[in-house]
Amino acid sequence: MNWRIYRLGCVLMTTVIAFSAWAQAARRLNIQSRYDQYDLVLNSKTSGTIDGKAANLKVLDDLWPVLDNPLGNECPALKGQADVTLKEGGKTRSIYIKQGLVTDGKSCLNVGGEGLLYFPVHREFLIGPKRDGIALKSPLKIFRQGVKMLELKKQGDTWVSDNPDLLLNWDFIERFENTLREFDVRLRVQQDIAAGKTKMLMQSGDQTYEFFKVTGVMWAVKR
Repeated sequence: MNWRIYRLGCVLMTTVIAFSAWAQAARRLNIQSRYDQYDLVLNSKTSGTIDGKAANLKVLDDLWPVLDNPLGNECPALKGQADVTLKEGGKTRSIYIKQGLVTDGKSCLNVGGEGLLYFPVHREFLIGPKRDGIALKSPLKIFRQGVKMLELKKQGDTWVSDNPDLLLNWDFIERFENTLREFDVRLRVQQDIAAGKTKMLMQSGDQTYEFFKVTGVMWAVKR
């Protein structure tokens, strides 16, 4: 079909036809894990929805092979139930995260590294709030690898230490409090990412939070 020979009225008609064909090409992927079950509607690799809400597909940038690549390897013995089941049309793929395997029941795809730990096992990975915050409450205790680093209490608007001999960087503590009060959520990841990572535990009033150093410049907090 040569678009250049059509006049304005016909171009409008063919545009509607093209849009209809594009809309029919949307993919519906059912994702099921022990945490959640939801449908992800994909219009493209950068556009999709869950429950009618726009999904942030950035987390899938490195995971499209899990969804689309041919599975050409033989499967080893699979241990237990799959962590995630993906259904699209009449096809099913199962993900064994700890084994680093994706299978359709006949063939397998090997996935190395920690990539599968970023797979969206819950819809909030893709449509969860982009901002979060943690308010520090008194008393405040921070432990690193199980060793208490500091303990503070609040008197009015000021943090004070019970140990007068302890020299603290109060500017850092203030920046730490301001940073946690409100922050951007870059991504969400499964809790197994914490295995072997540096851990910091924070007791804030009656709440406890676990922080894990995921990379050299990024920490994750367990909610």
